[in-house]
Amino acid sequence: MRCESVKNEHYKLAADDTDLRILQIYEERFPNLQSLIVNDVENDKIAEPFRRSVLNKFQIFSLFYIPITYEEKTARIARRLSMRFAR
Repeated sequence: MRCESVKNEHYKLAADDTDLRILQIYEERFPNLQSLIVNDVENDKIAEPFRRSVLNKFQIFSLFYIPITYEEKTARIARRLSMRFAR
């Protein structure tokens, strides 16, 4: 799901798929899906792959990426539904 709300049009990410590139970098660099909280984007080494590739056109001071997955919850719901309909 892609959703975006920005006050300044310059900061839109979805229009040119920047959000998808950020997700791709995140998945490649952090396969364990750890949360990233960066208070100093310009100097923090953990932000380097994002800064170099996609964030260089923005003035960003801090960022956070929190992975949200619904796989386990979705699987449980699907099992419950299948049990209900199987009766």
